[in-house]
Amino acid sequence: MKVTMKIALVALISWASVAAGSAQAQELWNGVALGMTPREVLRVLPGAQATSDPSNKASFGELLVAMPGVDVFDHSGRAEFYFERNRLTTVRLFVEPQDLTQQSNQMVIEKIQAELGRPPECVLMMMLCSWRLPTRTVAFSAGGLEPPSALGVEYTGPSRARAR
Repeated sequence: MKVTMKIALVALISWASVAAGSAQAQELWNGVALGMTPREVLRVLPGAQATSDPSNKASFGELLVAMPGVDVFDHSGRAEFYFERNRLTTVRLFVEPQDLTQQSNQMVIEKIQAELGRPPECVLMMMLCSWRLPTRTVAFSAGGLEPPSALGVEYTGPSRARAR
């Protein structure tokens, strides 16, 4: 009986350490991990602010935390944090329109590629690229080029399938 309890305890400890490792591996952006609560995100990112606009709901969650003045690949921008059932599912980064240039799209793509490699899914004519990694999915999208109008990078959990 004692041997069975010890085996069960060892199995439980092993499972807990694997689960903790998996949670750490699912960092989405800048120390913020998939599944965090809004309070945890606010604690990790002191410049972030809680938001409570009920109209800020999207198909991938509710905007509950935002952070202005964020460096988005050497551009001035903002971060938005989306939650489902009070758990973080998506981080979206946006470059402020006044900071966009003709070269912004290419610069951001190159910086993401330096970290993640060439995107397996990319339609450069439409400025849509995505990297589906074991621990997260990273998507890049940009608006018009003449003049540059929008640029965003989105971090979600692994293999997040949804309509864009």
